Amino acid sequence: MYCSHCGAQIPDDSAFCPKCGQKPGRAGEPVAQTAAASTAPPPYPQQTQPVYVRSTKSRLEFTEEYYRDHQYYNWQKTKRTTSIGATILLVLPWLAILIFQEDLDMTQSEFTNLVIVCYVVAVIFYIICGAVLMKMKRIEAEAENAYQSYERNLERGQTSGRSSSIFSDSSRGNPNLSSAAANSTYGWKCPSCGRVNANYVGTCACGKRKS
Repeated sequence: MYCSHCGAQIPDDSAFCPKCGQKPGRAGEPVAQTAAASTAPPPYPQQTQPVYVRSTKSRLEFTEEYYRDHQYYNWQKTKRTTSIGATILLVLPWLAILIFQEDLDMTQSEFTNLVIVCYVVAVIFYIICGAVLMKMKRIEAEAENAYQSYERNLERGQTSGRSSSIFSDSSRGNPNLSSAAANSTYGWKCPSCGRVNANYVGTCACGKRKS
């Protein structure tokens, strides 16, 4: 008989073909095909570039943060308090006359002295109020200048394509730039969230103050 695998002539009682080593089988039987299992290589992990989100601030957010860092609202309360106090002192003597009228045991000279004292103190209050107002105006001008500088830094970062303080972490935006270099060049790095802020920003967006 003939081997059904390789076609070689072999003895009828052969259990295996001496040429190919397979069982000869019977004539007409389908030959079993053993295909080598093909193993597909695992997919190569695709590397994606990290996306950095610009941490820009609006004019209102920037100004409010600057005001908080420079005690603007405390000065505002002082101005309001002194102006109210000065107004009360101006009308206090006349208000006392309207309220007490005949019961007010005070001579003309004493009343004149009271008016003079109240007016002098009111003038002092108004001087303090004016000084505080000038301080507030100076803080407002400094905040405006700081915001203009902040906008210029943003524009320079957009045109040069360089990571600076407009990124949440400039050392990650530029792998060649260490965190220490980012702090010294572009501002200060928040120890809580890692965000790099400009030197004129005193409080990070996460609430941590500049040390």
